[in-house]
Amino acid sequence: MDPQPVRMFWSSCAAGLDCTDDGTDRWLNTPTIGPVVKEAHLVTVGEFPGGWPQSFTDGIQAHDTASEALSGYAMDRTEPWAPAGEGGSEYGQGATGGPVPLEDEAWWETGPGSNERIAGVTEEVHDHLGSVHLSELEIGFAADPDLPLGSIDCAP
Repeated sequence: MDPQPVRMFWSSCAAGLDCTDDGTDRWLNTPTIGPVVKEAHLVTVGEFPGGWPQSFTDGIQAHDTASEALSGYAMDRTEPWAPAGEGGSEYGQGATGGPVPLEDEAWWETGPGSNERIAGVTEEVHDHLGSVHLSELEIGFAADPDLPLGSIDCAP
C-alpha cells in the first residue's frame, strides 16, 4: 500500500485513530486499521433519470440485479439505498453528490461522517471479507493505481 494522508471533514480526531490535527484540518494517515461501517447502496448512472428513489427500497431489487450481473459477485444483498436527509441528500445520493458508475458501486468506499470510524464499505466488501459493520479492517491505497476495483488476492 502507498502511504497517503486523507483529509477528513471531522471537527476533531478521535482517540485511538491514526489521525493528525494541524489546527485547521484533520488527516487520517493511511494505511491504517480501525472500525469500518457497512454503507448502504448508491444510485448509479442511468438509474432514476432526472430524479432519485422515493424510499429506501424504491428500485433497489433492479439495482441489485444489475450490480450482480456487472460485477459478477453473487450474494444475498440486503442493504437499502443510502438514507435521505443527511446534508440535504436524496435516497441513494450519499456524499457523492451524484450517481456513481454501476461498475464501481459494488466496491465503492465512502464515508464515514463519524470521527470514530476510519471508513465505510459496501455490503459486498464485507461479504467478501467475512466482516460485519464496525469490524476492524485495514484500509489504504494500492501502490499500483491500475489495479481493478473488486477483490484482489494480495498473497505472494
